[in-house]
Amino acid sequence: MKLVQKLKMQVNYLLIPSFILILIPLIWLLAFPLKSSFDTGDVIIEGAYLAFALFSLYLIHKLGSFPLLFGWFIFVYGLTFDFLDEFTKEPDLFSVYLEGFLTASGLLLIAIGFYREYSRWELLKSALQKNNQRLELANELSQQGIWEYDLDSSAFSYISSRCYDIIGCDPQQHPDYLQWRNLVHPDDVDLISSTVSALVEDRNPVDLEVRINDLNDNWKWILIRMGIDSTDLNHPRKIVGVCVDVTSRKQAEDQLKRSNELKEMFVDILRHDLLNPIGVIKAYADLLSTEKDEVLVQKYLQRIRMSTEKLLKMVTDAATLAKIESIDDVELVGVDLREIVAETIDEMHPIISEKKINITFFRKGQFPAKSSKFIKNAFENLLSNAIKYSPEGSTVKVDIEDMNTFWKISVSDKGPGVGDEYKKEIFERFKRIHRGAIKGSGLGLAIVKRIMELSGGEVGVSENPEGGSIFWLTVPKA
Repeated sequence: MKLVQKLKMQVNYLLIPSFILILIPLIWLLAFPLKSSFDTGDVIIEGAYLAFALFSLYLIHKLGSFPLLFGWFIFVYGLTFDFLDEFTKEPDLFSVYLEGFLTASGLLLIAIGFYREYSRWELLKSALQKNNQRLELANELSQQGIWEYDLDSSAFSYISSRCYDIIGCDPQQHPDYLQWRNLVHPDDVDLISSTVSALVEDRNPVDLEVRINDLNDNWKWILIRMGIDSTDLNHPRKIVGVCVDVTSRKQAEDQLKRSNELKEMFVDILRHDLLNPIGVIKAYADLLSTEKDEVLVQKYLQRIRMSTEKLLKMVTDAATLAKIESIDDVELVGVDLREIVAETIDEMHPIISEKKINITFFRKGQFPAKSSKFIKNAFENLLSNAIKYSPEGSTVKVDIEDMNTFWKISVSDKGPGVGDEYKKEIFERFKRIHRGAIKGSGLGLAIVKRIMELSGGEVGVSENPEGGSIFWLTVPKA
């Protein structure tokens, strides 16, 4: 509506002066006869002046200044009369005074108009500079980076310095879209593509959070807000966006989530696992208080001892998992895997003997690796798991293989095996697929998985060709 009113106002500015500009030359031509001959060169020069003046109307019209427009018409009147003077026999004195007065008055009005436009432009320039300073300060305080992306050229048309700071990139490098996309986590690339497609189709602003690997090889969480530039209504082909480093917030959220999971874990242990052995201990303790038969007394004591060991194991596993879950990074140190394996087998000798398990481990020499201090706990859990599920009197084979850049420790048992559908599930908390008479906390393999994540290795399970399972873990070489 405002645009229509402005156009009507500008038309009114032009209508009356244009009518006068046409009317006066017609009256002039009627009042004064044409010359029989005239100077063609002067006519061409005067005509060129007049044509240039008419063209300048477009520029003045764009400025929208009434003094400029009014001065232009008076100035053009002077040029028009000068032009008509070359064709007609009018009194020279009248022509000279009229032309001089009109052109001088017009130029004066144009000068005043330009001065006013220049003053207004200076004020606008000063206001724009202040607004830019405020915007830069606001962006600096908000830690936001601003960017603009051209869909037609598939290139960034503007990137603020804060964007470079977020990814640790030198502004002189001017990374293109493909270089930026290569910094995005592989799991988030499709999210960016689908979000941009939805933005172009719907033209509704969108938010997304993605992981970006900065040039210091650190993963950061970046919040991106973007929308279509609507300043060009006919051809909106630019995306304007801001980005903010939200790594600290995401880490806090992850820490809170981890704390809640640990809390739920302890509640589950208390509710499902601890109550059973506590009930067994209480029941046999009550029987002991009245039992006189020595054989039954020893039997009850053995049951109490087994339940106590189970309680101790669950509490120890829960404490270990809570400890390693609260760690985001560990120092990797040099270790000898053969020494760790041999020491663990020796420490578990009582359990091995009790179940009459035969442990085979024939590797000699040194196996230098780089791992965390928890690597012994990981192998201990694998070996304990193998002993637990192997039949009495069977053999558990331990081996270390050279896999070029890492060592692979494998523990082969003769247990019931693990189906393909459970091979990933068993490394989650409280996942036990063989319940029956074999008891456990369901945390042992979850502990192994977390230790290997911290240590830069992997853990897995495969089928044993001789029956049972082969649990393995990899450790980078030193």
